[in-house]
Amino acid sequence: AIVALDVLEHVDDVDAVAARFLELLAPAGRLITSAPTETAIYKIGRTLAGFGGKGHYHHTDAADIDERLVTGGFRVDATQRLYRSPLPHVFSLRRFVRS
Repeated sequence: AIVALDVLEHVDDVDAVAARFLELLAPAGRLITSAPTETAIYKIGRTLAGFGGKGHYHHTDAADIDERLVTGGFRVDATQRLYRSPLPHVFSLRRFVRS
């Protein structure tokens, strides 16, 4: 398994990382990712936590990461919400396999 929790949103070239993951991952292996959704609720939470004025250090968000991984040769195998709430979730937690 490759675990990339809360890291891919900081990477400039997700496509290159996806290609490297495919090289490293065993045929039956799993890639597990989490990333912020960058929703309004996520941004409000960052502001309340004191990180609102620190600049934008994410290069991408969960939806873009998912799209790049799928384009790069993976498919989503499972999705998990981190909590139960009527509010939009602020993090995406996914398990990928080779497509």
